[in-house]
Parts: sequence; structure tokens; C-alpha cells
Amino acid sequence: MNEKKMQELLDKEEIRELLQNWGFWRDQGNWEKLKTTFHPEGTMSVTWFSGRFDTFIRGSMEMRKTRSRSKHAILGSMIRLGGEPVTRAVSETNVLIAGRSVLDGVELDSTAWARFYDQLEKRDGVWRILKRVAIYEKDRFDPLVPGTPLPFTSKDLEALPEP
Repeated sequence: MNEKKMQELLDKEEIRELLQNWGFWRDQGNWEKLKTTFHPEGTMSVTWFSGRFDTFIRGSMEMRKTRSRSKHAILGSMIRLGGEPVTRAVSETNVLIAGRSVLDGVELDSTAWARFYDQLEKRDGVWRILKRVAIYEKDRFDPLVPGTPLPFTSKDLEALPEP
């Protein structure tokens, strides 16, 4: 295997590990390590937030105080490298997000199927995320106690964009 191909494999493996670590550190509340997954000016756009990543972390910390928890199952990633030398990449990662929260006094489990689209940059030999956008494909809510009415109706959801 030539040196260029070997470096491509190493870069892709470093990116995959970074994407996996993001999920573990976010779900475990390891905020200091989570900060290392994005460049300082990095941005994030998900259902509940759009803006700078440092502000996303503060919002995530606040959510944990209100019993709202989630688990991100980071699945396969498709990664394309660019630049010469290689210093940029884009990735598309399948994600399954399971959550538990309380809405209007009703405990709910939620499940969302999504894809993270990431722009990444390698600076000083280290890959980090520059921009993340989540594309939601399907979601559902289930009351923790079967048969409990959901605290919203299908009419309430009409104002929201389709997944």
C-alpha cells in the first residue's frame, strides 16, 4: 500500500473516532472532552438549537438539569477527504437518538432517526468538526406509561416541518 493511501485510511479512522467520541462524551456529560470535538468557531444545527458549538454545550448542560436525557447511537459514516495536502473532509453519519423527557407532566420516550452532515478540518495535525447539520428522517414519541394520552395532538404538529 502506498503512503498516500495509508494516510487516507489513517485520516478516515481518526475522523470516525472523533464522531464516535462526540456521541459518548455528549451523552456522558463529559463537557471538557466534548469541547475538543469542534473547532472554536464551530457551529451546530439540530432540532432544539442552531448556533455556535460552545453555546450548544451550555444548552446541553442545562437540559441535563431538567431530567432530559438522550443517547446517540452513532452508526456508519461515509467520509470524503479533500485538499492537497488533505486538510478538509465532509462526512455523513447515520444516527439513532433515543431520549426521555417530561412534557406537560407526561414522561415520554422519543426516538429519532437522523443523519449528521459534518464539515471537518485538520489543523495542526488534528481533525475537528467545523459545522454540523442534523437531518431528521423519522421520529416518534411513546408515553412511558402505556395508554397515557400524549400531551399534543396531530394538529399541534402541523406547524412543524416534516422530518
